[in-house]
Amino acid sequence: MYSLKLKKNTIYRGDLILVNSTYAYHEINEYSNNSVSVGGNIFLNNNVAIALAKIMLAINAFDKISFVSGLRSNVEQSEIYNKSLLENGEDFTKKYVALPNHSEHQTGMAIDLGVKKENIDFLCPQFLDTGICKEFLNNCHNYGFIRRYPQDKEMITLIAYEPWHFRYVGYPHSSIIKKLKITLEEYHNLIQKYSYNTNNYIYKSCNLIFEIGYLKASDLAYTQIDVENKDFFSISGDNQNGFIITKWREFNEK
Repeated sequence: MYSLKLKKNTIYRGDLILVNSTYAYHEINEYSNNSVSVGGNIFLNNNVAIALAKIMLAINAFDKISFVSGLRSNVEQSEIYNKSLLENGEDFTKKYVALPNHSEHQTGMAIDLGVKKENIDFLCPQFLDTGICKEFLNNCHNYGFIRRYPQDKEMITLIAYEPWHFRYVGYPHSSIIKKLKITLEEYHNLIQKYSYNTNNYIYKSCNLIFEIGYLKASDLAYTQIDVENKDFFSISGDNQNGFIITKWREFNEK
């Protein structure tokens, strides 16, 4: 049995943190050792960049899809927001540009993609559900990515439909979100109903069984999380009040 003690501020870190108009990003994710360039001045967290490269190679998309925007500092997000206010007005900006400290781009886990062409709209790049874009959309969940702001979910995300914006949440969470046709907000609400090691959410994929559970952070300085020796596991804060623990192991279906 592994016993881990996590500090309170750990709830603000991890692949599954929810960053939106309600929950601000608490970390300072500038261009650090944890980020890597995916082309020019576009950076992502290292593990996200690796996952993105894998899917781009798998579908042979490097010559067809451009990386438009990745990691942003708080200063950059403020500049983009204020510039959009001046050029596009308040209504447009509220729909398509997150407030500083409320943007997923500041996490280093979000990427805006566009069809490769000479002139690409920085805020609203073209990414239609056809051709190579459709192929990316159909396969990205296998590599840990979701379309973060889907159509007909604006009342939940409070962001307009953005077919170009993809967020890394890791596998199997990306596949569950795709299968259930839900947003990251809805996924958090779902997983919070499954208490860790009491009634975990079960998901089977190929020869792996995943158990996902939620544990509210302790009021003390540390939260203890126990994991069986036989399990592989990952832990992510939710950027709200606790942790999402994912365990997996091989199984043989008879």
